Amino acid sequence: DVAVTGVQTCALPISIQAAIDGLGINGGTVLFPAGTYLVSSAITFSTPASFAVPVLLKGEGAYATTITASHSGVVFDCRTAGYQALMMENILMRGPGKTVSGSVGIDCAFAYGYLDRVSFATFETAIDCTNSNLARMRQLNIINCTFGIYAVNAVSTANILYLDQSWLSYCDNATKITLFGTVTIRQSYYEQ
Repeated sequence: DVAVTGVQTCALPISIQAAIDGLGINGGTVLFPAGTYLVSSAITFSTPASFAVPVLLKGEGAYATTITASHSGVVFDCRTAGYQALMMENILMRGPGKTVSGSVGIDCAFAYGYLDRVSFATFETAIDCTNSNLARMRQLNIINCTFGIYAVNAVSTANILYLDQSWLSYCDNATKITLFGTVTIRQSYYEQ
């Protein structure tokens, strides 16, 4: 496991990127101690991986560890390099504002993705999981985003999107989901 260390507020995402890159092809866990981490450019996942070797980004608590985006792009970019297996727990992600075009919390095409106790606030799109095979999301809190969960597939396949015990509030569009094989939304709430 690799711990993000040093000052609690990073001027650049270099320590986060270095921790992810340091995991290599075997995957592993990046631990985020309580604090606020300022991200000014995309964090990428360039090491090829499959669902068998995921990367887990783990904070100390949903409101103890905050990742704040100061830029208009993607915070965690899994799509560009085709990274397929991201897991995230106990992290609050803050965007630059829901009217900031192109601001995305997580952009991914999961073979396997799992988000548990993750909160998103003020992004244009909190989670873009277009063309994912399996996206499991539990106890999310998505607040004041244009799109909460965006999942538009190019073709209808045996994709699975599972949302459980989540809260989406003050989003212009809580979800936009089309051409998914199976969508299960259980004990989740939307408040305008």
